[in-house]
Amino acid sequence: MVHTRLPDRVFGTRTVELTAGVGDEETERFVGPVADGEALVSAFDLPVRSTDLPAMDRRIAAGAVGFGLALAAGALALIAGPWGDSGTTVRVLFLLPFGVWSVRLLWRQAYGEPE
Repeated sequence: MVHTRLPDRVFGTRTVELTAGVGDEETERFVGPVADGEALVSAFDLPVRSTDLPAMDRRIAAGAVGFGLALAAGALALIAGPWGDSGTTVRVLFLLPFGVWSVRLLWRQAYGEPE
């Protein structure tokens, strides 16, 4: 079970990660989101104990959302503000992926590992 997907938590669906192939042909595939996780597990005869999602640490998630909003507001202010120039825009657009990456890492920390 993939426990780090926001749509699964918001809409009550489940997504399963499967490994297909052997050796060099091996790839990861995602099946879902599906509304009935138990039916998916039984249809594919998967060795999954439970389709329940582990609890999420809301403090870390709120920190990630707050950091992401602050990052977006700061980037928008630097680009659209009266003090911004083309050099500032280029720097912000260059550094923005690194900020988004850090927000994503923080967001993934909010999910507990399943048992």
